[in-house]
Amino acid sequence: MKNETDTRVKNILTDYALDQVIALFVQHLRGAGRVDETISGYLARFRRFMSHPGFAGSVSISQFTAEDIDHWAASLHQEVKDRSITLTTCADYIQSVKTLFKFAFVRGYIQADPTASLPRPKLHHSSRNRVMSHQDLFRLLDRAWIKAQGGGSIRDLAILSLMADTGLRRKEMVMLTIGNLNLEQSEIYVEHTKNNNPFTNDFTPVTGELLATWLQERLPAEHDYLFTIVDCPANQRRNNKQPGDPLHPDAINSLMRRLAKVAGVKGRSNPHALRHLVGQWFTDRLGNLEIVRQKLNHRSVYTTARFYANQDRTRVKAATQLHGLMNGYRREE
Repeated sequence: MKNETDTRVKNILTDYALDQVIALFVQHLRGAGRVDETISGYLARFRRFMSHPGFAGSVSISQFTAEDIDHWAASLHQEVKDRSITLTTCADYIQSVKTLFKFAFVRGYIQADPTASLPRPKLHHSSRNRVMSHQDLFRLLDRAWIKAQGGGSIRDLAILSLMADTGLRRKEMVMLTIGNLNLEQSEIYVEHTKNNNPFTNDFTPVTGELLATWLQERLPAEHDYLFTIVDCPANQRRNNKQPGDPLHPDAINSLMRRLAKVAGVKGRSNPHALRHLVGQWFTDRLGNLEIVRQKLNHRSVYTTARFYANQDRTRVKAATQLHGLMNGYRREE
């Protein structure tokens, strides 16, 4: 205990610059096994924080006061009012900065945490605003079927179907290998996840048949990645990519955009909107957030509840008409 106190006193006497603390925080994240995308997200939000007037350069982290943080947070809320950023983005920025200063305080780099009294914005909406509609998903699937039946590759259809069954993130999709796939058990082992927590996810027989067909079509390759480039015209090749090479995460976005354009889909049609659709679909039909948590591999059910527990008026109204107590009442004659 005495050594810890001595270390804390020594750290407090050392005047750390903000960029130094950020570097130490990133080192901490890597030590905790956080993936590169998570770290990149933090760094992007810290860069924006440092670009605020008065925060730029190698300013000492001990110089920040609660009033400085309040002024910065107020500027974010003004951007929300001006519709420059969303409330969710504002909340992400504030939470990231609070996490940074809490880390600095716990490590003894500062004597007090100037963000301690700053509340995180309350999000009164759920992920419903970012959910892809199931009708739009079905339109994309229809177009992928037409493409496959017209002599095209079945890969896009297999990708969409697997994402619709599992809710996997785009990076998790492109990192899947043939060895991760178990067609007999209709399940797939996901090794590379956002939270560094491998898990097994399940898919339906329809998806299993599509994956089996894709494996027959897939070009032989030296690597074991499940999904590969099918067609890469010379004028579109980047970084010497060739047919048979592993997919890049951006390729998932591209194929969904292409299908959406052909299908005339105007709503959200990106991988994360599809992931939210899976979460909302299971929540609406099961009402069991723990199942949804396991399906989407959230670390905590509180994360699942934040996205899917809050329901809008449309769903509440529909639930009342379907499950209202008075539906079971019959007046005795």
